[in-house]
Amino acid sequence: MTPTTTRSPANRRAHTRFDIRLAAELTLPGGKTTAAVTRDLSVGGTCVESAYALVDGSEIGVALFVVVDDVEEATLPSLKVRATVQWTAQNDEAAIEVRHIAGLKFADLTDPQAAWIKRFVPSR
Repeated sequence: MTPTTTRSPANRRAHTRFDIRLAAELTLPGGKTTAAVTRDLSVGGTCVESAYALVDGSEIGVALFVVVDDVEEATLPSLKVRATVQWTAQNDEAAIEVRHIAGLKFADLTDPQAAWIKRFVPSR
C-alpha cells in the first residue's frame, strides 16, 4: 500500500492517507443519503467519489463498508463517523457515479473507530 500524499508546505495533513477502495454511504444535511466510494483513507479522513456534489464546510455522516464481490463483508461491521467536507472537485470525464470528489475530515473518532480504520492503513 502506498501513501497518496506527502506532507509539504502545500499539503499539511496530520495523517498520511493510503489508497484503498471501500464502499461508503453519506448522510447529507437534511437526511438524504447517497452512495460513494473511497479513493484513500487515514485516521484523519478520506477522499470520496460520488454522483452527488457535496458542499464545502458541511457536516455529514459517513458509513464505510468492506465489500467483496459486490457483497458487504458480514464478518466486519461498518464504520459510522461524522465528518466535515474540507474541499470538493468535479471530474467531468469520470463516470456519473464517481464524478464528484470530496475530501472529508473525520470528527472526534473514538478509539474503536480509529482501530477500525487502522485495520486498513499501516502504522507510521
